Amino acid sequence: MLQALDGNMSGMTNIDAILNQLEISLQGKKFILVLDDVWNDAARGWDDLKRPLMKICGVNGNAIVVTTRSEEVASMVETSIEYRHKPGILSDEDCWSIIEKKVQYGHGGISAPLNSDLLAIGKEIAEKCRGVPLAAKVLGGTMALKKDKEAWLSIRNSTAFNASDNRDNIESILKLSFDHLPSSLKPCFAICSIFPKDYFVEKEELIQLWMAEGLLGTPNVDTGNEYFSYLLLNSFFQDIERNDYGDISKCKMHDLIHDLALSISKSETMMLVTSSVQIRHTNLIRRKPTPPFLTDGAKKLRTLFIENAFSVGLWKLKSLRTLILKGNDVEEFPSSIGKLKHLRYLDVSHTNMKALPESITKLYNLQTLRFEECISLTELPKNKMFNLLSLRHIHFSYDFQMPSMVGRLTCLETLPLFAVGPDRGGSIQELEFLNNLRGSLRIEYLEEVRDKDEAEKANLQKKTKLEALKFVWSTYGRESFGNDEEVLEGLQPHEAIKSLEIKDYLGERFPSWLWMMRIRSESNSSTILNNLVKLNLIDCSRCKELPRLGHLPYLEVLSIGGLDNVKYIVSEFYGNDQTLFPSLKSFEMMSMESLEEWKEPSGGDPGSEIVVFPCLKELIIWECHWLTKVPMKYLSSLESLDIRDCEELSNIFDEIHGFQSLRTLQISYCHGITRLPSEIRSCTSLQVLEISRCDKLTNVSQDLGNVNSLMKLNIRHCPRLSNFPEEILQRLVNFKLLEIGGFSEELVAFPYLN
Repeated sequence: MLQALDGNMSGMTNIDAILNQLEISLQGKKFILVLDDVWNDAARGWDDLKRPLMKICGVNGNAIVVTTRSEEVASMVETSIEYRHKPGILSDEDCWSIIEKKVQYGHGGISAPLNSDLLAIGKEIAEKCRGVPLAAKVLGGTMALKKDKEAWLSIRNSTAFNASDNRDNIESILKLSFDHLPSSLKPCFAICSIFPKDYFVEKEELIQLWMAEGLLGTPNVDTGNEYFSYLLLNSFFQDIERNDYGDISKCKMHDLIHDLALSISKSETMMLVTSSVQIRHTNLIRRKPTPPFLTDGAKKLRTLFIENAFSVGLWKLKSLRTLILKGNDVEEFPSSIGKLKHLRYLDVSHTNMKALPESITKLYNLQTLRFEECISLTELPKNKMFNLLSLRHIHFSYDFQMPSMVGRLTCLETLPLFAVGPDRGGSIQELEFLNNLRGSLRIEYLEEVRDKDEAEKANLQKKTKLEALKFVWSTYGRESFGNDEEVLEGLQPHEAIKSLEIKDYLGERFPSWLWMMRIRSESNSSTILNNLVKLNLIDCSRCKELPRLGHLPYLEVLSIGGLDNVKYIVSEFYGNDQTLFPSLKSFEMMSMESLEEWKEPSGGDPGSEIVVFPCLKELIIWECHWLTKVPMKYLSSLESLDIRDCEELSNIFDEIHGFQSLRTLQISYCHGITRLPSEIRSCTSLQVLEISRCDKLTNVSQDLGNVNSLMKLNIRHCPRLSNFPEEILQRLVNFKLLEIGGFSEELVAFPYLN
């Protein structure tokens, strides 16, 4: 708690000193403290914690909320039984609706309606969930994979539902779902117990761990993706996070499911410091001292997470497949690493390591090597990394860590960046035969590429598994910019790429493959970059025109900035379809120094209305100093509008009528804006309105008082706004924060406000 308040604890370890400082830090503050999913039942510890908290909790409306599934913990922490809240359970109908949804949509498509027999059995199974949603989700995933009467009867008649209390019942249900997993997936699930509870694990990291442990048969990422999807469908994973183009990147396990994984693997996985010759997997991060069985040599150990490898004789761990070394105090790696002949996964990320020992190149079975965010790591084995012939995934963060001769690592699937140049990764031709690359690739120092022919040797059109590409030039010390257009023309990606960034490009025109419009005929309708979801065009300062982009069917995020030579956004930017930018959700336009006008689209079928930006939720326009107009009438789907440093812009409020989805409106340094007109009343969902540094703002319409949704109003440093109508304040009843004229006032200053 203290660390969350103050950022660090300044080395304090004494519990009394920490509690005393916590009391000081909270004194006089208004807070709500949530202690979630508590299991600690040490009564004396709770007494010591409650005493200082109770001193300050009773003032300023402070509150402490504890969630727990333990009646014993609840009795210890509560101050009065009347404050205890026990959430109700779901109805049997609600449980069935969860199961039915899983069954109907489990495989990504809508399946046929259930017949009467399955419907009846399914509802009986729903009753056995006893109102617990996790049980319904997990059972639904299992039932989705076996939609036949015999399988469902087997589940319904299982003795797993005979537990006397709800906790035992859900544990039995989880075990039942695990038992129905294919045998190949069971060890993949079990090894997840090595991660701590509530830990966000990267999907890519997990699949590479499965590969290292030999759980995927052949080391195949596609198989790993299938296994992951299967476990996700069965709700063994949850709280998923997605990357910019919609693919799952991270997930967690529910703590009860983590308990299941640990119970299944308990004979092989050690999470606590105990001794056992049977241990196959152990996580010793933040656990000291090192258990004796490691220093004595753990002959069967296959997976080790540890902070300091010096406490272990690495050469003794003959069976080790996975080694994850954490700890910023680690500055060098023992050369004995070369003796771990079976090692397939090595992670030394976030350490202060200065060099990778040459012996690492003897790890001929190594599949994954990670040294991310190792800012001190400047030395890699010279011209020997290509000895790692099994290497499939290499992860690093900085261009000076670029391994040489990567083109000889023909199995390589992950390469986050390639730095062109004789003192870095070498010629761009090193990429020619790495056609198994997947995920994201950033290519830097493209000024080192001579011409189009050399650029084409990167062979990007054949790297069909890549989802994201970034092309980056260096702007420092460049003598000539004449070859940029040729080089970018030769770097045409495959047509299914999802994310593209072009940065510090100094050509005058974007490449033809970025200008390609849809090819229409009776038998064909296709386009280059048809699957593009995200596009960034940054600091391309010599380009005079934006490419045509409105036709891209899946483009969701567009960011353009530093295009100093673009004076007009013209109709060609939209294209000539009837619906333009059909999927765009976020549009950023920043530092466009010469931009004067953003024109409306033209074209489309005669007599038909053009639909533009139908899904746009967020628009950000910063530092477009000469921009005079924005086509507001096409932006009515906006939820957030943020405009800054656009001194000549004046039409924002005049055309805002009908913006019923707008929730946040922020305007600053826009000196062309003179008034907040009555049209603002049509923004019926507006919650946040911030206006600052608008020197010519003189008038605020009284209709602002009719925006009952408004929760935060902030009008600051607008010197010509000399009077703010008090009747507006009397009608705005939902305020949480009010700032006018640069002075912040508590709500108590306005007794007529809630």
